[in-house]
Amino acid sequence: MAESTVNIPELNERFLRIDKSLDVAEISRLLAEIYRYVYDHYLLIPICEIPVKIATTKRIPKWDPGLRCNDRNYHDLIRQQ
Repeated sequence: MAESTVNIPELNERFLRIDKSLDVAEISRLLAEIYRYVYDHYLLIPICEIPVKIATTKRIPKWDPGLRCNDRNYHDLIRQQ
């Protein structure tokens, strides 16, 4: 049985639906709903940020890891809904 770490029934129900689904669109929608809930209810609050150093060479094409390279991109998922 899938359940959220904090054992919230609304999230558990969505995780169960994800486990049973083969529809990628439905799974994406359910994940976006979970992320929105997590975001709105402050379930993940970062305590600190550790800068990441990335080395590259001129042989590597232009690459921008972005400002949130280690973030789970909750913000981007939420904005898509």
